[in-house]
Amino acid sequence: MIPSIKIGSWNISLVDDHESPDRDVEVIFKQIPIDSWEPYREIAFNKEGVWKTQWRGHLIKRIDNEGPIILVDTGMGPGVHEHTGKTGQLFYNLKKQGVRATDITDVIITHSHGDHIGWCTDIAGNVLFPNAKYHVSKKDWDFYSDTNNKTNFPNPAFGRAILPLRSHGVLELTEGTKYITPEVSIIPTNGHTPGHQCVSVQSGSLTAVITGDLFHNVAQVTEQTWCPIYDWDTKLSTKSRIDLMNKAHNLDWIICSGHLPTGTSIGKIIKLNKKFGWQSIT
Repeated sequence: MIPSIKIGSWNISLVDDHESPDRDVEVIFKQIPIDSWEPYREIAFNKEGVWKTQWRGHLIKRIDNEGPIILVDTGMGPGVHEHTGKTGQLFYNLKKQGVRATDITDVIITHSHGDHIGWCTDIAGNVLFPNAKYHVSKKDWDFYSDTNNKTNFPNPAFGRAILPLRSHGVLELTEGTKYITPEVSIIPTNGHTPGHQCVSVQSGSLTAVITGDLFHNVAQVTEQTWCPIYDWDTKLSTKSRIDLMNKAHNLDWIICSGHLPTGTSIGKIIKLNKKFGWQSIT
């Protein structure tokens, strides 16, 4: 059963692509002493004591099958991926939900890192969702297309997967809040990258937010100042994380996380002993 959540008139479901290699928290969260992870060991790592992240997209589709069919992020891409010797499964998992690549009307990219843009184009630069508009942050576009930033912030995946979109006429650059429909919007949460953005679905009495890389590990729900080495601006990413998590808790939003393990990645921000914590829904 594919994890999903109904938000008023909409259904949000996971579209898993692949799983990361083993992650070393001492490398990725290099400013955080390893002893600080001890209170979170049972929730931050798997049963083998290893941290892995899931590469995935999210499918947003009306329950009545009318209107746009929206894919948020496209995973790491076809592969073959060196650490497993296997290919990405994004298209396969779309097909399991009865959705073809040609059915997608909008692809929203939360940010332009390789594990979120892999299926945008093929190796030759051909668009893989031919009937879709691709919504990419203008701040990310400007930053990663500037050759002066390639030394300190190398991002070869951007050149392969995002740059060709403009020549195909499918690129929509986003600035600030942008509505795809009256109930589905893109909201800026800059910091992880210059133009990181989340996606809000607000319908009926419910709101869900697809958070991209606002946080990578469940421990960051409590330790909101913890930042991975991938964050472009840690002060800005921390502010974005704190602001959104406070709103999510106060307004009872549902969070669809970009990298938490499948089966625990949709949940709510709750208070535990005066600290924020994660309550998985599905």
